Amino acid sequence: MTEVFLSYAREDAGIAKQVAERLREEGWSVFWDREIPVGQTWEDVIEVQLSHVACVVVLWSSASVRSDWVRAEAAAAADRGVLVPALIDAASPPARFRIIQTADLVGWHGRREHVGLTNLIAAVRASLGLTKVPITAQSAGTPDQIRLAPERPIAIAEVETGENRGRSLVLTEGMTSVTIGRSRDCDFVVDGDYISRSHCRLEIQPIRSSSDERGQYGFVLIDFHSAAGTIVNNRRVNEVWLRDGDRFQIGSVRFRFRILG
Repeated sequence: MTEVFLSYAREDAGIAKQVAERLREEGWSVFWDREIPVGQTWEDVIEVQLSHVACVVVLWSSASVRSDWVRAEAAAAADRGVLVPALIDAASPPARFRIIQTADLVGWHGRREHVGLTNLIAAVRASLGLTKVPITAQSAGTPDQIRLAPERPIAIAEVETGENRGRSLVLTEGMTSVTIGRSRDCDFVVDGDYISRSHCRLEIQPIRSSSDERGQYGFVLIDFHSAAGTIVNNRRVNEVWLRDGDRFQIGSVRFRFRILG
């Protein structure tokens, strides 16, 4: 049975294929190519798939937010509690879906080492609750599925201004750093006035000073000698440890930083 249903607009078929490939590399079966068996209708096939899959990944874009099919598929998934949305361009998702945490794939070009893809895969794991054991690890008497704990979110930087407002950078356990800037090679791509191609880096540093603090993290924001600078709480900085509730700004884009319990 299919584990992941991928919903997208026809105009986004290229990136949908890349997402499907990455999900399949995790060992999951993915319904995405929209080929309908002879003798069956589109509505029948989609209804069956949507009612049985454990996870529905919706790719929001300027095309998909206008698609009645994508919106209906997202609504059905949200009603079942299996919706995992991802943003692939600067479009804003329909209003009812904006309260759901969205993986950020803006500027992603298929590479595996990308924070948005990491967050998407973690969210799919959480929705499925299980994943396939790699074939090389299977043996007689070994179950073909194991339960995995999803990567724990530890902090979030929420965009508060401009056309990027509503996007979020989610930091999870296992991540070490995230680059932010206009370049499509950055982990978190932000377009705006006075933003450098590689503007700054956010580092995640485990705190190991005592047994009581194990599992705690510190967060360091480092400016890449950008022309406009990196501003934290109205003060230009080169390097600073972020605290819960801090606001930092690059160019015209302001973030609110929250450390999650």
